[in-house]
Amino acid sequence: MNQSDVEAAHWYEKAAKQGDVRVQFRMGILYKEGRGVAKSDKEAARWWRMAASQGNVDAQCQLGFVFKNGEGVAQNDVEAARWLRKAAEQGNARAQCGLGFLYLEGHGVPKDIELAIQWIIDAADQGHTDALELMEFLHDRGPAAMTKKMQSPS
Repeated sequence: MNQSDVEAAHWYEKAAKQGDVRVQFRMGILYKEGRGVAKSDKEAARWWRMAASQGNVDAQCQLGFVFKNGEGVAQNDVEAARWLRKAAEQGNARAQCGLGFLYLEGHGVPKDIELAIQWIIDAADQGHTDALELMEFLHDRGPAAMTKKMQSPS
């Protein structure tokens, strides 16, 4: 472990424990990447939850994907949708695209193709690459093809 990363993590943690939500979000990244601290998805999720609960949009988005993928927490699509929605409603393009996927799949939310497409369009309007690619695919093949593509093994 790089000594400067360890020292930076030490000071970040002091600030994070005092309630700085930006630094709490950053602590999650340090734990996810194992920079200056032992790599831990569980600790990353804990820090992101702390920041997300205080309204940090990036942490809300990240926590949504943590729940979607079950990284450091039990996989839970309902919680994924809840956190992604919070970030998406604040204009976070990554969260909008992720929430669109959940609506397209019907995971954690009722399946709703129109709402899925609207969230994906919102993300695409901001230039989000995954959303732009998904919009192209949906345009060419339709939503039913997208659902089949997502269910097939890669």
